[in-house]
Amino acid sequence: MKCPVCGADNEAGASFCFRCGSSLKSTTAAVGPTVTFDSGATPPYGSET
Repeated sequence: MKCPVCGADNEAGASFCFRCGSSLKSTTAAVGPTVTFDSGATPPYGSET
């Protein structure tokens, strides 16, 4: 399996690149956590409603 970061050829089924340590399990871009907003939440201090 070829590393998407450094291009090193790794063993099939490897979890991480032997050269740079990047994860080989996911070939999609990393996405941050999903943020949800509670419409019933108290507004932040100092905000006007």
